[in-house]
Amino acid sequence: MNQPRRLAAPRQANALHDVLAPWSDRVIHIEVIARPPVAYSLGLLAGVLGRDAEADDHFATALEVASRMQAPLFAAMSRVEWAALRLDRGRGDPHEERALVSDGLETAAAARAGGIERRARAVIARHF
Repeated sequence: MNQPRRLAAPRQANALHDVLAPWSDRVIHIEVIARPPVAYSLGLLAGVLGRDAEADDHFATALEVASRMQAPLFAAMSRVEWAALRLDRGRGDPHEERALVSDGLETAAAARAGGIERRARAVIARHF
């Protein structure tokens, strides 16, 4: 059994208590927590290491996995970061990269995924 901990921030504790109080008869339940495909992380790492061709392969795999998972936000993340890598390195066709990041932005905006949307807008602002 968890023992209550002393809170060092009573004001914040009070605000949180007020928010949670109406839900006291509920249980917080998370059925599935998913992370982006491993290939997405490998693409980011390969980019840091300057392994651009390898990064391309990983991001392509990340998009395939996200598609199989029916996970459009993971696909959006992959599109945005893949385009950013290619644009930062001066590789690829700028029109294709713009389409890639724009697709990611559209998906993120529709899902109200603010972090992905902000990242896509930053890539567009930096390169276009």
